[in-house]
Amino acid sequence: MLHLTKSMCIGLLVGVALGLIGFFVGVHGGREMGTSLFIAVPFGTGFAIALVTRPKEGLLSVLLLTLIICLAFLFFTQLEGWLCCILSCPVLLISMSIGAGFGILLRSKTSILPYDRSLRIFLLLMLPLTLQAADALERPYILKGREESFTDSIIIKASAEKVWKQLVSVDHITVAKPWLMYVGLYEPVRCTISAEHVGAVRTCYFTKGAIYELVDGWNPPRSMHLIITNSTLPGRPWMGYVDASYKLIAIGENTRLERTTTITSRLAPAWYWRRFEKMGVQAEHAYLFAEIKKRSEAVD
Repeated sequence: MLHLTKSMCIGLLVGVALGLIGFFVGVHGGREMGTSLFIAVPFGTGFAIALVTRPKEGLLSVLLLTLIICLAFLFFTQLEGWLCCILSCPVLLISMSIGAGFGILLRSKTSILPYDRSLRIFLLLMLPLTLQAADALERPYILKGREESFTDSIIIKASAEKVWKQLVSVDHITVAKPWLMYVGLYEPVRCTISAEHVGAVRTCYFTKGAIYELVDGWNPPRSMHLIITNSTLPGRPWMGYVDASYKLIAIGENTRLERTTTITSRLAPAWYWRRFEKMGVQAEHAYLFAEIKKRSEAVD
């Protein structure tokens, strides 16, 4: 059983307080979550913990407990979903560890100074202001967002005409769900279309909410382009949908079906979050592809 010393209790209190303060400073209602939130805040939290917790008195335990308590608070108050909490853990823990390393280094250099305690208190008081300044500097850039396009394809043993017929509208989906849909990824259930020409409205319904698309490219059975006009999917206000397109390419008696989805994102750092965004979009593609393949190849 973990025994918390006075030093560890102070470190835990400081870490949780600074972590939550940093979250509320940098989250902006979930509309933008940038580098200041995912790197600067945990770095500052780890730095602060190291200033008040002696390395030999369970510093690592305090870092882990702080991370767990902060994420548990965000999850149980429904400020964040548990999938987002899990995905953010690696970058948060690494940033906290680096911050703690700098805190240990600083403490070792200043421990012999007569004003060591006053210096550490001053740094602790300045950290929330520093985090707020970092967020203010980054925010104009992250407000612009970024666009990401992801393309996937599948070979279907059917003609383009048969694939097109199954693609235009889907009354239900019967294939097995990818694992991401069991942990929070949006699950589509059916798609309808108001007419079969440019200007038609295509609606894709999910277990919660829907995405509304305007057909602005219609070339059966070769291609279709859709502009996303509205989305009622819950959560994730940092993510938006721009457009989607399908291409059907005949390869002998088979057809290669390609889908491209363009999204907007106000998550940073991009180098970290892009891979998860791609993973989510590809899972949606694969789910739809599997259903269309099943239906197309079953048609006589």
